[in-house]
Parts: sequence; structure tokens; C-alpha cells
Amino acid sequence: MTASKSKKNTITKVICAAAAAAVLVSAGSIIASASQGEYDTVVINGEEKQARYVDYGTNVRMWECVVNDTSYCVFVHGDYDKDNNTLYFVDHDDYFLASTVPGQTLNLYNDIDKSNNAAFNEVDGTKYLCITDDAGTTQMNFQADEADGTADGKITQDENTIETYALLPNGAVVNTIKENHVGFLRTINGIFTGKTDFWNDISNP
Repeated sequence: MTASKSKKNTITKVICAAAAAAVLVSAGSIIASASQGEYDTVVINGEEKQARYVDYGTNVRMWECVVNDTSYCVFVHGDYDKDNNTLYFVDHDDYFLASTVPGQTLNLYNDIDKSNNAAFNEVDGTKYLCITDDAGTTQMNFQADEADGTADGKITQDENTIETYALLPNGAVVNTIKENHVGFLRTINGIFTGKTDFWNDISNP
């Protein structure tokens, strides 16, 4: 082997080793950072669970947890008193709702006129849902809500994912996303909670 080839191989090995080390350090940092995240107690179908909790500082909050192979994600746009309220997640099989009251219904159309955070707007025959929080107003195309033949705030994204929009008693908008068959998400959730065999779950989702 020539000197130039030997040097090239040595450089390659050093670069590969450095890259591998960088990946491990980055992964360790992500896991360490995630493990320091905030959690909140929610009630899912009558059982208390710990959900990952994020306050975005714009009157928008997010809760996320995975139960078995189902991922539940909730965004609340508007006022929410975390210290004095509990979110109740109720799974209705093909969708789920979240509210500060256990008996939440698909109430978007019935109660929208009472809300300061939600309004419908129609532009050139297209229906939009306008959601307002401290970051401003987001206008989203809401035509898909009627794709199943009923305007109720429930939207099917695909065969495993369903999204709903409802209102808390105080008018805050609750956007929920239920996703089935999410073995990989279960693994990610386990990393956040520190309760997973990471490599086993990756291999056997």
C-alpha cells in the first residue's frame, strides 16, 4: 500500500469515528433535553396519565401522550388555567375529544358564536376556520370537514389519523389529533419518559 493510500484510509477512519461520536453526543443531548421536559396529568378514558406538556407562551398549549399504539395530541388555543384544571381525553374510537369537562361533545358549530377564539369565514365559496390566540389569527381551509357528509368539526386525515376541533366552556379552541398504530411514536414517547428499551422498540415497533 502506498503512503498516500494509507494516509487516505487513516483520514477516512478518523472522519467516520468523529461523525459517529458526534451522532452519539447529539442523540444524548436530545434525550437529555427531552427528559427534562414538563409533564401534566390528564385523564384518558377515566385513567390518569402523564402527558408531555408544552406552553408556547402565546396562549397556545400542547399535550401529547401515547397509550399502547395510539397517539393522542391536543392543542388549546386560548385561556387555560393549568393549575386549576384537568384535561379529560375521551376516545370515541374513530376520534377523540379533550375538555375541562368529561362530557365534551362535537360542539364547534353549536357554540362558535359564543367564542372569542374561533369564527367561520367564507371566501369565494370556500369555508375557513379562523383561530385566534396571542400570536394572531390563523385562517385554515375547513372544506375537508364536510368530506364525510357532516359538518361537525371532525376531519379524517387518512385511515389512521383523525383530527377534531371543539370548544372549551370558556370558548378556547381545542384541536385534537388521534393517530393509530404508532409503534415508533410509542418509542419516542418512551424516550421522553425514560421508560423504554430504545433499541428493542426501534427493532420491534
